[in-house]
Amino acid sequence: MYKYDDSFVKKVHEYLYGFSLNDEGYFGEEDVDYLVSGIPAEEEFDYDTGATKCVLIPVKGEFVIKIPFNGCVCSCSTCDVEEPLECDRDSCPYHAFENGGGEYSDDYCALEVERYEFIKENYPEFIDFFLPLEKIMEVKHYPVYIQPKCEIFDYLDSEDLIESSTSKESIKTVRSDAANQISAPAEWLAICFDNLDKDINKYNRFITMLKETRISGDLHSKNLGFYKNHAIILDYAGFYDD
Repeated sequence: MYKYDDSFVKKVHEYLYGFSLNDEGYFGEEDVDYLVSGIPAEEEFDYDTGATKCVLIPVKGEFVIKIPFNGCVCSCSTCDVEEPLECDRDSCPYHAFENGGGEYSDDYCALEVERYEFIKENYPEFIDFFLPLEKIMEVKHYPVYIQPKCEIFDYLDSEDLIESSTSKESIKTVRSDAANQISAPAEWLAICFDNLDKDINKYNRFITMLKETRISGDLHSKNLGFYKNHAIILDYAGFYDD
């Protein structure tokens, strides 16, 4: 795994240890502002949230910190928002998460770690397309993960990508491959094709792997990016993927 600054990790532990659970006893998206407010401004942190986790982004660092939500207030009409753990997961994708086992143990970061190891063992030729994630500590029973910082596709100009990183011919190839269409930006897929030596057979096996591992269903632009000029998937747990 990648090396990281131990002093940085100690600071993260310090900030997280000062954070308290809310009254309902879970950590969800609505708690992130309060968590981040405890980090001194001079540390220059940014942060982002998704449906399943909070990401702390040090401006000057080479890594990001990921903390999975262990609960979220459901907003769908079928659930009682006062008791999120009673959420009907079959009808609501924003069901509750509870780390530490039980019916609702959905630590999506842990699932990513499992999938990374599975792909490394079963599809080693494609492992460079997955950005590693490592659990580094637990703070008050919260699992905390670290991942290298990368360029996220959603924040990049797709036209610049075509000019600097791939070609119109590669984009045409992936768009014309009707048998291997998945829901992902063609520009990103074209760079995957280039990373695979423009070998259509390798590319087809790559797409098949994404489908077989059920990763292909959640390849939106914020889950994709580039690391050291290589196309990568930075979030590959899938969402609500039983």
